[in-house]
Amino acid sequence: MEKLRRITGVIDVFVFVATTLAIAGVFYEGMTLKWYGFVGILVVCMDYSFLPATILHLILDRKEKQIRFHLFSMGMLLTAIIMKIAGLDYPAVTLVFWYFYIWFLYGWLNIRRLRERCKASAGEQPLSGTVRFDPETQVAIIRSSICTGEKVAGFKNKTDGRFTEVMLIRDPDDEKRFREQYGLDTVKVEY
Repeated sequence: MEKLRRITGVIDVFVFVATTLAIAGVFYEGMTLKWYGFVGILVVCMDYSFLPATILHLILDRKEKQIRFHLFSMGMLLTAIIMKIAGLDYPAVTLVFWYFYIWFLYGWLNIRRLRERCKASAGEQPLSGTVRFDPETQVAIIRSSICTGEKVAGFKNKTDGRFTEVMLIRDPDDEKRFREQYGLDTVKVEY
């Protein structure tokens, strides 16, 4: 699944770059009032990379909040395919909205991915594989400072009370990642 996520990341960047160049090309054609063959190629690259990217996101992001954007994208694609088969023309303004929708969606996805990488390199994500959790001898807790409000997730030994720190909790997303990383439904908070 991780390999598929990496492939999807590469396709996301390609869709964003192709869309950016297609939008720039269309505007350039409009400014010069000339038709250029390369703009059509960019539009085809954008459209034909958007379809597999949407399908991959429907597979990979089915449990994420952003799935609704990909469902909307698939609805748009199916509508466009049906209109094409039926021989209906698209109003020109819908193409502009189409381009900018794809541009903003994939810009947002790429920025989100970059933000997650930055967080990971700053040490904010769980240290996968370095801290083992044994529910028989440990209990998962979040230690919260009553003075500063700083929260640290980790595991407390049931016998001696020793606390093993796993990660800093800065927002609800960090707590969610901690629970998902170790398969926890709830985590007790200690002050």
